[in-house]
Amino acid sequence: MLLRVPFQKKVDPLSEISTPFRCWPTDLDVNFHMNNGKYFSILDLGRLDLIFRTGNLPQVLRSGLKPMVIEESMRFRKSIQLFQKFRVCTRIVGWKGQDLYLEQKFLIDSKNSASAEDPNKTTSQVCAWAFIRARIVAPGKGSLPVEEVVKLFGYNGPQIDLPPNFQAWSELPKLHPSKNSILA
Repeated sequence: MLLRVPFQKKVDPLSEISTPFRCWPTDLDVNFHMNNGKYFSILDLGRLDLIFRTGNLPQVLRSGLKPMVIEESMRFRKSIQLFQKFRVCTRIVGWKGQDLYLEQKFLIDSKNSASAEDPNKTTSQVCAWAFIRARIVAPGKGSLPVEEVVKLFGYNGPQIDLPPNFQAWSELPKLHPSKNSILA
């Protein structure tokens, strides 16, 4: 991933990016498909690639900003097998207060040989789909308001409200910070 960064054109912070991967033997679980914990580690790399490709890595490093995942949830649909190529698509879907919401999907591409019109057409199948709630933390300041963060990253447009599915997810009960119970 790091080797590709200098050769890729800069992308808008709100565009969807696609990061290619392959499933290696060290990614497998006892069922010989990609371990569910590995999916979350690969999501980190997809978000890091977004920072690289928006051209904001130097600024993030200089200012000591730290992207932190506050909450994540994933649904699995199809296993990723040994040596199988896949890609992770990452995009910012909106924000609310100090929280930045991202969608990340694991996709497997395949040729659609059944299509009479275009046998070389590629179709994508979703293997897993993740909702991410993140914050950007500044040294000595704590969590920054998202409006400040998106301006730092070159976005000057209006606030992007959450899509209904993310809004519903953001309102699910949360674990109480000082007790081992769910907040209502």
